[in-house]
Amino acid sequence: VVINKLIEISIFYMPIEKITIISDFADNKFLEVAKESMADYLITGNYRDFSFDNFENTKIVSPKEFIENFGPL
Repeated sequence: VVINKLIEISIFYMPIEKITIISDFADNKFLEVAKESMADYLITGNYRDFSFDNFENTKIVSPKEFIENFGPL
């Protein structure tokens, strides 16, 4: 039931542009989707591959940082 509701309210993006910034090529797909969707945030705990703070207009933050600084009050 929850999965069906998430699918119902979700917006799906299919990135057009290939990005190869991260050495772990499998993780570049997250930057591709962030760019395509014009995401405000990319939330990840992968500090090794996402060692930079921003990608274009997307701020890259940890889950903790997002909750503490940008989440609901």
